Amino acid sequence: MKHFDKQVLQKMCVQTAQSFELHAVAFGSQSDHWHHLRSLAEVTHGTFQISSLDQLQLGQAFTSIADTITSTIDQNSSGQAPLKFAAMVKPFDPLCNDAKCLRQCNLIKHSHQKKRRWKYEDEEKVLRRNIHVTVNNRPFNCGGMRLVFDMTDSSDLNKKHEMVAKRLIQKAHAEKEDMLHFCRCTSLAVALRRSFLDALERNHEKINMKFWFVPCYLYEYESGGGTAYFVGEQKLQGHFVKFNGNNGYVNSKEQLQTESEILQALSHYSFVKSKGSIMLVDLQGVVDKGTILLTDPQVLSKTRRHAAFEAGIVFSTL
Repeated sequence: MKHFDKQVLQKMCVQTAQSFELHAVAFGSQSDHWHHLRSLAEVTHGTFQISSLDQLQLGQAFTSIADTITSTIDQNSSGQAPLKFAAMVKPFDPLCNDAKCLRQCNLIKHSHQKKRRWKYEDEEKVLRRNIHVTVNNRPFNCGGMRLVFDMTDSSDLNKKHEMVAKRLIQKAHAEKEDMLHFCRCTSLAVALRRSFLDALERNHEKINMKFWFVPCYLYEYESGGGTAYFVGEQKLQGHFVKFNGNNGYVNSKEQLQTESEILQALSHYSFVKSKGSIMLVDLQGVVDKGTILLTDPQVLSKTRRHAAFEAGIVFSTL
């Protein structure tokens, strides 16, 4: 415990974090094999569970942990994950000393070429060239992998909207493939939404709810003699709600029952429609008067072509 306290608990990033919990799953029936794990979980106010190697028990144990973590996040006043001081002090551009960073960018939209069994090739279209973008150098939020910054986009497509820029926490000037994943997931989510609604209409089913995925744009700019990228999208205002996750979490709150059931159906539909090759998850966004604006969806798949980037998850069966 002394070593753990010195090497982990006394670290600046842990000391300044709003929350730090260790959740443990122990294997085996003899307590002397895992009593240290229980102590670590207790000292960080995490959870401790004992499980066999049975697939069902393992699934229940890790799903329980995922639900606990998500519930803790949901209780946060902002509805967001606890903000880490170590990440939140990082600027949009470490080389920019001003409060705002100016960029001249190409605005790119990602979509899919003709799909065959949910396999596709990237199709990109430059919507506007040499647009002027202004990004606040200090983030106002962060997730597990990215920092979020307020941004204005001078293009006629986005100048009427409040926008946000998102860059990787670990890399200020990302390569194209680093950021393209987020655009791929969103464009595939848009296609699945359209297919889902068409299927409902063919079967004469109606839902009293509108939902949309916010477009995710790729911004290309020159940096250090090369080309770098970040993503941008419309800023969502209102109460943020997570309907499901890539770890088994499902929102079961009674006041959102209808909305949640429809979006769980969308996730299920993606799995069935693709014959088990992909599943659309991480459905989250803002609810406003019967309309839901969704952002940052993830796609789980049997291959890492669509794999959930933030969690590194690939599934084979459900």
